[in-house]
Amino acid sequence: MPGLRLTKISVEQAPAGVRDQILWDDTLKGFGLKVTPTGKRIFLVQYRPKGAGARTRSVRRYTIGNYGAPWTVEKARVAATQILAKVRLGEDPFLSDKQARDREDAERAAQLKEVEAARSASDRNRREAFGKLVAEFIERYAKLKNRSVSETKRILNSDDVAEWFETPVSKITRGMVREVVDAASDRSRGGARLLFVHLRKFFNWCVESTYLDVSPCQGMKAPPKFAARDRWLADDELRLVWTACSRLGEPFGPLFKVLILTAQRREEVASMMGPEVDLSRAEWVIPADRAKNGKAHAIDLSPMALKILADRMVGGGFLFSTTGKTAVSGYSGAKRRLDALVETIRVEEALEKGLPPPTIKMPGWRVHDLRRTAATGMARLGHPPFVVEAVLNHISGVRGGLVAVYQHYDHRPERKAALLDWASHVSALVRGDPS
Repeated sequence: MPGLRLTKISVEQAPAGVRDQILWDDTLKGFGLKVTPTGKRIFLVQYRPKGAGARTRSVRRYTIGNYGAPWTVEKARVAATQILAKVRLGEDPFLSDKQARDREDAERAAQLKEVEAARSASDRNRREAFGKLVAEFIERYAKLKNRSVSETKRILNSDDVAEWFETPVSKITRGMVREVVDAASDRSRGGARLLFVHLRKFFNWCVESTYLDVSPCQGMKAPPKFAARDRWLADDELRLVWTACSRLGEPFGPLFKVLILTAQRREEVASMMGPEVDLSRAEWVIPADRAKNGKAHAIDLSPMALKILADRMVGGGFLFSTTGKTAVSGYSGAKRRLDALVETIRVEEALEKGLPPPTIKMPGWRVHDLRRTAATGMARLGHPPFVVEAVLNHISGVRGGLVAVYQHYDHRPERKAALLDWASHVSALVRGDPS
């Protein structure tokens, strides 16, 4: 096709044919306009590459861009001039651009790979967060073992490890474990040992489940065993505590009284729900999934316990709660208030008798000591150890070993007699305050 001067008018008037047509500029050799059958107008440069290895007959067509913003005829002519200048210097713009495009594609692919890897790592971190895997551990392992599941749940969801809940288990180090165990030890050596034992079991499960290669507890020694407590409240101490519970008010006053009367564990009583209590049968059944040893346990309720619980049987939810939606918590503060009330009552009683106020406080005790007090009291009243252990829902001691395997009598009548005798004893102690 003969050449012509490429101008705005000639470009716009160039006709479309049945196939691509190229109009070559007659003033800048190699600068042209391709017109497609659809009428699209495209500026291009045609050249033969120079330099060693270039095939003499090979021809390159380098696309500048489509006619229209930003490519006017003048801008396309300037671009063509620059491209042809590079060719004269031995450069092949087509290959240079291809290499640049390849580099850009490679960089873009690497960036996408990094983003995908980061997204994958983020998803894995969420899947393998400590809190999420604790829930899985409890569901897939602790519940199957069917022993102390409620205690395991409490310890692994406690404030001691709350900062780990969103942390991937692979990021939890031996130093972090040591730090939380040491912090727990500052409050309670026994609590620190329990925390470590449960963490070690959990992280070993993570290794078995391929979430970890090595447990952060590996090579660490558990805190030393704590000495078994033997504190129990004497009758007068128990009377003082009961009287203080009446002044303590809701929900802890009634809660501590039920602990005294039933001899059950703190968490089991605190999580008591309406459907578990049958007032007509004077019975409370702790379901297996809440009992520490994983066995459902029926407790006969004395008239004193029935009165406390009957006043709370509203709505069928938690009987001891500050929110109505969750079991009560905050025992430490309640215990401090209770201890202060005990001392206040001791001073009042001394003054009533014309005696000087006591200068020494009542010996320290813990909430769990109420359970030991009840067990000791039932034994003092003549009930044999195997009956007391049955009341406590223990499977160790005289009810462990072969007895646990072959002897399935539950001693229900004897348990009932022991609890009723114990409640009568408590009632006699607190006759002036039977509530």
